[in-house]
Amino acid sequence: MAIVCLQSTVILGGVAGEAMQAGRAVVLQSGSLLPTAQLAPANARNVFIVAVPPDPFSRPTPLSMFQYRPYALGIANAHPNANTQFHPTFATPRVIDNETYVLMSPSLVPNFTIPANWRVQLHRGGAYLIPSGAFVDSPSIRQRGATVAVTTSGRFTYSTTNVVGTVIDVQSDGIVILLDAVQG
Repeated sequence: MAIVCLQSTVILGGVAGEAMQAGRAVVLQSGSLLPTAQLAPANARNVFIVAVPPDPFSRPTPLSMFQYRPYALGIANAHPNANTQFHPTFATPRVIDNETYVLMSPSLVPNFTIPANWRVQLHRGGAYLIPSGAFVDSPSIRQRGATVAVTTSGRFTYSTTNVVGTVIDVQSDGIVILLDAVQG
C-alpha cells in the first residue's frame, strides 16, 4: 500500500490500465470517462503515485465491486436511454456463484497488486511512503535528501537527472518520497 504522509496537492481518480503494485509511478492516458493509469516508462517526468482508494463497503466484499465497468460500455449510443435497458434505474441485484470476496480493504494491504480495470487514486504534490518493490533499493536511495527518478515499470531509483522527487525519510518497510507537484 502507498501511504499518503503529507497531503497531496493533486488527486485524480482513474482506472488501472494494467496490473500494478500500489505505490508505483504511473502516467496517464485518456480513457472513456476516467484517465487510464499505465506504469511509467524509464525517465518519465509527468508522473503520479497510484493508490487504492479507501472504500465504504461492508465486509466481506466481492472483488468485482472494485472494478470500473461503466454501465453503457460497448453501447454505440452511450447516452442513458430507457430503450437500451442500460440505465442505472434498470439495475437489479444478481447472485453470482464462485465470487471471490475480501475481508479487508485492499487499500490497507501491504504491497498490494492492483488488478487491471480497478478504480484507483492518482496522487502527486505530497509525501508518500513507497513500499519495497516499488523502488530500486540501494544505499544511495536510502539517504534523506536523495533525489529520485523513474526507472522501468514505474519503479523509483536514485538519480540526479530526470528528478521527480526527494527522499525525506527512510523506514524499514520503504522510503518516504516528496513527489514534485509540477513536473516535466
